[in-house]
Amino acid sequence: MLVVRAGERIPTDGNVQALRFLRWARSLGFSVPQMRKLLTLWRDEVRASADLKRLASAHAAQLEK
Repeated sequence: MLVVRAGERIPTDGNVQALRFLRWARSLGFSVPQMRKLLTLWRDEVRASADLKRLASAHAAQLEK
């Protein structure tokens, strides 16, 4: 969450990383719903890496069509 101090938004380290991740995902053509799922998986520390890979691979397959 952004910290607001005197009307100024100050991003936390976690938010900066999330924004970079979203910018990267957007540059690869992921849709907003796909990015939401990716971000959820990315933030989940107990998820298997295969979950992220599966979603990314499915997207890559769609791009090749």
